[in-house]
Amino acid sequence: MRAKVEIVFRRKVRAIWLDHGMALAAKGLSWKDAKPAMVEPVAAENPGAETIRKVLEHVRRIWFEPPDICAELRSAALAMFRSGDSQSTRTLLNWGMAIAAYPFVGSVGEALGRLLKLQHEANRADIQRRLREQYGDRDFVSRITRYDVSSFLDWGVISETKKAGVYVRGKQVQPKNAEQLAWLGEAARFLATFRG
Repeated sequence: MRAKVEIVFRRKVRAIWLDHGMALAAKGLSWKDAKPAMVEPVAAENPGAETIRKVLEHVRRIWFEPPDICAELRSAALAMFRSGDSQSTRTLLNWGMAIAAYPFVGSVGEALGRLLKLQHEANRADIQRRLREQYGDRDFVSRITRYDVSSFLDWGVISETKKAGVYVRGKQVQPKNAEQLAWLGEAARFLATFRG
């Protein structure tokens, strides 16, 4: 029997929480030691215990205890963060680790990116339809797609137009050097591996 693999965000994951988690992981803290420092900022915006638990689980999986196949990728990301912290570097590293640790996040980003390239804007319903075509026509797929899109909005990689549920490109983050470009390519490889 195949083991269950968690591939999705089950809640919106804010950039500030990922940045905080990355900074704590870069200091060498274990999840056990870092978790108390993560609880307060997450709880300040999420009154429900289950939501807090799920958000913390996502930060843990991305920056503290990624899947074994992502361990070297995480180590390289933390080294890059330590050697040159900037907002664009944090966005790039959070993005790469999110798609490596949660392949569905990469699928949502890919569908969104293709729509933006074709039409210069993307409708949430179109994004969800493309993902249901890939993963099955289930309410679950639409719901988790919403969590990813709301996370992307918070990260600033997309912006919502005046019309609700319609998105355009946000800030564009480019790798600053060959090391970042190679690292991002390696992170994207996990999406391809997930698809088989």
